[in-house]
Amino acid sequence: MVHSKDERSAGLEQLAEVVVGDLLEINTIRAAMEGVDAAYLCWPVKPGLIHATVNFAQAAKEAGVSTIINLSQRSANRDSTSDSCRDSFIAEEVLNWSGLPVIHLRPTYFLEWLLYPWQLPYLQQGVLRMPVGKGRHSPIAADDQAGLSRYC
Repeated sequence: MVHSKDERSAGLEQLAEVVVGDLLEINTIRAAMEGVDAAYLCWPVKPGLIHATVNFAQAAKEAGVSTIINLSQRSANRDSTSDSCRDSFIAEEVLNWSGLPVIHLRPTYFLEWLLYPWQLPYLQQGVLRMPVGKGRHSPIAADDQAGLSRYC
């Protein structure tokens, strides 16, 4: 789903069906989900997550989507001092309440990031630089993430 068809979306059309929609407009999401078996929710790190999630869950339920795959872009934590992390917690709960099967992906980084120019030289020296302190992380590869829909 894209906001508008343009040169950026043209490249996507070679890979998949492209529909125009907006996660903040429920009727566009509902139309986009017609005939879909599994739906993938990925909201950027910005305000609006809860609104978008409620729309997404309702549209998926109405369209008969069998599974939702949700990418939490930040830690889902009710007690966090971060508004974004608390919103992620609520968004995950909304999806759980929907009654639809949902898979929550909570990667703290993507494996492909290890190949970025700011990281690769350190890795080649055996050093993994991550600002996680004693925190836990669960990296995921983009191919693995995309492959989940095959198992839903």
